[in-house]
Amino acid sequence: MEKTTARKPRKPQLNLEVVEHRELSPGMVRVVCSILNHEDYQDIEPPEKYVKLVFFSDQTLAETPAGEFPDYWSVRDTAAPEDLPVTRHMTLRRYDAAAGTL
Repeated sequence: MEKTTARKPRKPQLNLEVVEHRELSPGMVRVVCSILNHEDYQDIEPPEKYVKLVFFSDQTLAETPAGEFPDYWSVRDTAAPEDLPVTRHMTLRRYDAAAGTL
């Protein structure tokens, strides 16, 4: 009998704009981001309150039409190894629904 594992549904990609950056210590930074596609945000229940930030290569950004954002899943599946996005996890401290910020 062949064992198959169900794939988790992919989370929506949030497009963020940094509106505040504050160095709290040499190893800790607080970043406040505006959610540009606020309708796609789904609040996360603790203790898993984190996001994965994705930093696209210059090549990927150059190939993306002006005014659009690269699609992480597509880039991850098709980019050359040197053009794969760099990712970092950050803990969510606060979500402000009224301001649309994380």
